[in-house]
Parts: sequence; C-alpha cells; structure tokens
Amino acid sequence: MSKHQQIEIDAQQSDASQSEARPPWGEQLRETRVRRGMSIEEVSSVLHLELSLLEAIETENCDRLPGSSYVKGYLRNYAKLLEVDSEPLIEAYRKVCGNQEPPLTQVTKIKDVSSGDAAPRYAAWIVVIVLVVSFGVWWWSEVSAPMEVESTASDTPSFGPQIDASPQPETAFTPPPPGAAVPESEPAPSAEGPIESEPQGVAPAAVPPAPSEPPAAAPVLDSVQLSFTEDSWVEIEDARGERLFVDLARAGQTTRVQGEAPFEILLGNAPAVTIEYNGEVYPHAAHNRQGVARFTLGE
Repeated sequence: MSKHQQIEIDAQQSDASQSEARPPWGEQLRETRVRRGMSIEEVSSVLHLELSLLEAIETENCDRLPGSSYVKGYLRNYAKLLEVDSEPLIEAYRKVCGNQEPPLTQVTKIKDVSSGDAAPRYAAWIVVIVLVVSFGVWWWSEVSAPMEVESTASDTPSFGPQIDASPQPETAFTPPPPGAAVPESEPAPSAEGPIESEPQGVAPAAVPPAPSEPPAAAPVLDSVQLSFTEDSWVEIEDARGERLFVDLARAGQTTRVQGEAPFEILLGNAPAVTIEYNGEVYPHAAHNRQGVARFTLGE
C-alpha cells in the first residue's frame, strides 16, 4: 500500500469519526417530539414557525437556517415546548453550524449639497413668489368687484312717482245769500289714496329639538384567568378574532384577559394550567392530548 493511499484512508476514517462524534441536536429534537406524540404541524402552530424552518432544524441543514441569533431563540422555544434542556442543543448547533450571522446592509453616503446647487433653489423660490403675488392680485380683483357694483347702483336716479311741491293759488270764499241752503261739503279725496295696512310678519314657530338617543350600552365582556405551576405556551383568541394573549407563561404566573366569548384556547403544557372562566374553574383535562390542549371556551 502506498503512502498516498494510506493518507486517504486515514482522512476517511477521521471524517467518519467526526460525524459519529457530532452531537445530533436536530435529531434529538425530532425524536423527543415523536415520543411525545406531537406532529411537526402542531409544533409549527404552537411556535408560529414555518414547516420548512422546523424541517431544517431537525435535519441540521445549516444552509437553510437564518443567522445564529435567530436559531438560538428557536432552539430555546422548541426545547421549552418539549421540556428538555436547551443549552446542550445550542452548544451542539454552534459546533456544527458555527456563528452564522446575516450580512450587513451597506449604507450609501448621501451627497452633500454644494454651493453650486444653490441656483436651482433660487429659481424655485422666484417661481413661488411670482405665484403668490399673482394669486394676491386675482383675489383683490375678485373682492373689490362687488363694491363697485353697489356704489354704481346707489347713484342711479329713482323713477317713482314725484310730488309737485310748488304753491297752489288760493280760491276766494264767497258767503251764500241769506236763507239759501248750504250744501253739505263732501270730504275731499286724499291725494295719497287709501292707506292699506300691511300685515305684520309672523315669526315662525320654534322647532323643538329632536330628542337625543341614549348612548349604546357597552358590551359585557367575559373574563378568563389562567394560573401556571410550570412554564407553558398559551394562545387565547376571542370571538372577534383578536389575539388577547400569545406568550410563554412562566411557573407561578397568573394572567387574566377579557373579551367577547367564545374563546379559542391553546395550551402547550395543559396539566400545569388552571383556568377560571367568569370566576368558575373550567375543567379542561378532557381536551388534553399528550400534554397539549386545544378547545373552545364559552360556547
């Protein structure tokens, strides 16, 4: 056997020993998940991670994983869901994939405005000033036009009936002869004619204000209180589709939310959670499946 062949055999044996010594962090997560009876789809729903990302973690495909800062957080949440220690998994991930960080985005320096660029700015200011002055002239002409019309109308002579104010000659009064009947004098017609009284305007009746409608009563909200003896992932969504609580609750924590029933609830560690609905304890053991419970509350 030549020396070159011996070197190749030693290299192959070294690669095989290193692959065997490599800690199977992704395989350990997959085997633990299978033992707990959870599908990868359930893990994706609880942790809100894409199936392709979970498959890359379980198959230890470093090329399909994001930066190490994100992967460490995924591994911690995955380990908490399966109730295993996350530190050995993170250490094994570092040995296999290293510290992969996303590339930084290069920032382009913005060009400083030099004095040579001042000319376009001055031209723009001149255009703005011209537009403002033109608008002022137009506005003044529109405002002053009605005033000239009113002054012209006031100078127009009136063509109504005129009264002659010149003095009239007096008529001499001749007394009647004695014994003659004096005719009764008829009242002289008025020069101005009969005076007609104009009806005074009648004020319109006041319209009573419309009665204001009473404000709509606020909807009655239901309450859900959760107490935790161990860490558990929790999701709560009300009838309007609003997500009231989505987080990893810690042991000893008590959380209370309010909303419109019914509520869609998901518990990652259901045996460690006690639920009170509107002050009454709700038994949810019938919905538990391998420690995970998904049910509707308040139907």
